[in-house]
Order: sequence, then structure tokens, then C-alpha cells
Amino acid sequence: MYQSALEIEFHAQGLRFRREAPITVLYRDREIGRFRTDFVVDDLIVVETKAISALAKADYRQLLNYLYASTNEVGLLLNFGTVRLEHERKLYTNDRKVWLTSKPHMTGGKPEISGMPIPPNGLNPPASAEGQSRPEKTA
Repeated sequence: MYQSALEIEFHAQGLRFRREAPITVLYRDREIGRFRTDFVVDDLIVVETKAISALAKADYRQLLNYLYASTNEVGLLLNFGTVRLEHERKLYTNDRKVWLTSKPHMTGGKPEISGMPIPPNGLNPPASAEGQSRPEKTA
């Protein structure tokens, strides 16, 4: 229900978006899985929606994994399950994505949202400089 309302609002605001946009995960140039984001807005922002009583670490990791596996750098996590809308913005800059900086993945000069390889250490990149957002390590 909330996704449908967001879709109407995106149209009303004149925003370009894709609903359930796929992100293909590759390993050694072979597809090993896919993610489906709730929305990608203006080919820039990944929007993930929830309707739960409280966000969990897994919800944040999910959004950060989407950002790491794609060329998108900005993600919004929206939770409609609380009294007030709960929201979180996450950044994951492309210069920190080892797989992206070591090998260009471009099609016609424009980055693709899908077709991005998974790095050798999984979706959890090495520790970053202090003060930068990065995915949490999973157990």
C-alpha cells in the first residue's frame, strides 16, 4: 500500500523512477543472484520501504548491500510502520567500491544499475576512513 502511494507521489512530483528495479550480482562475470530494490528514483537514489514496528540492522544492511552492488551512491530507508515516518539516508560513494574503481562497467557511457560484480570479499568492503558510512560486517 505504501509503495503504491509513493508511486503516485513520484508521478505527482514529476520524478522518474523504476519500481522493483533489479540489481544483478555477478561473480567472475557470471550471474549469481539478483536484488530487487523497491524504487530507484532518477537513476540516482535507491529507496527501500518497510512497514514494521522498528527497523533492524538487517534492514540497514539490505540498503547498503544494494548501494554497494550498484553504481547508486544514495539510499533512503523509509519505515511507514511507526507513528511517525522513520527515515534514514545512507551514502556509499562509488570511489569506495573496489570492484567499480578497478574495472569500468559502463554501457554507452552511462553506468548500469545491474550487471555489477560482487567483490572478492563479498558485499562487505574493507574498513573505511573514519566518518564515512559503510556496510556493517555480518556474522
